[in-house]
Amino acid sequence: MPRHYSASSIDAKSLRRPSRIVVFAAATILSLALGEVGLRVFSPKLAKLRELVEITGDERGFAPRPSRRIDFDGVFERLTHPIVWQTNSAGLRADHEVGQPGKRFRVATYGDSETFGWSVALEDTFQRQMEARDPRVEVLNFGVPGYQVINVRKQLERTLPQFKPDLAIYLVNKNDFNEPPQLTSWSQSHLLLHLHFLWHFTVGKKIRLATRDGADRLVMFADEVDLMTHRLEERDTPFILAFLKWKNRDIVRDYVPAGRSGRFHRDYVNVKEIIDNEPKEDIHYAASAHRKMAVLFCEAISGSADGSCIPPGWERNGQRYAQGDAR
Repeated sequence: MPRHYSASSIDAKSLRRPSRIVVFAAATILSLALGEVGLRVFSPKLAKLRELVEITGDERGFAPRPSRRIDFDGVFERLTHPIVWQTNSAGLRADHEVGQPGKRFRVATYGDSETFGWSVALEDTFQRQMEARDPRVEVLNFGVPGYQVINVRKQLERTLPQFKPDLAIYLVNKNDFNEPPQLTSWSQSHLLLHLHFLWHFTVGKKIRLATRDGADRLVMFADEVDLMTHRLEERDTPFILAFLKWKNRDIVRDYVPAGRSGRFHRDYVNVKEIIDNEPKEDIHYAASAHRKMAVLFCEAISGSADGSCIPPGWERNGQRYAQGDAR
């Protein structure tokens, strides 16, 4: 004989039995939470990037956090010797503060993680190697991991008035033709950060490679370099474009008009030629490549191979500084 259930008894049982949607949602939340905790404990390397950079709220999008000291041993592979990423109060990779220009010839360097010196200790960066080569030169490191040409241009425009360099170097990498990276609040999550990197180096990499040499990207790069050229020209500041991929030089040469001022000049330097066979660590150039870049840039600035890293006859405030002057 069939049983009959009252409406009240059915409602009570339904309340006691969780729906499949609720169970699925709970399991998903639990899995995400466990994934987040697990990655924080067992794979903390990507968190170093979050420790290094922050959302700025300005046109750059993101920039290094000021006054940081981060122990770093690699993300893609373990470094042979762990290093320290250190920034000063202005967010430059440096172990000292930078004031107004003094007696030394000031060079500002811009670019991405290769300019920053991703895999090398501070003293092994090409900026410090240039200073060691010629104490009369002061080289500032405005490199930021993840930057492309638009970020670099905005970083240059933001820093020129404050730091007043005598010359600027932009170390151009192949990644500089990509779309500007976006750093959002979701990067605070280890899980989402790992998923983003997984996409970036799989599907995203294929998309970037397919579009990097497209006409729109070439024009974008040329336009941005043209804007940098004009900003530097307004301040009568020479500009060196140093290419890690020499064929990209043709894009600038063909698309970007030459400087308009009689005193302004822009030079092109083939970095690839001298460091192409140098070793890499964590997919970035090691210290030996930075030493070679230091020599190359010093020779490009001075026009000689005598160890000088300043232009011939350079002087500031009417006083000439001879070879060998200390800082």
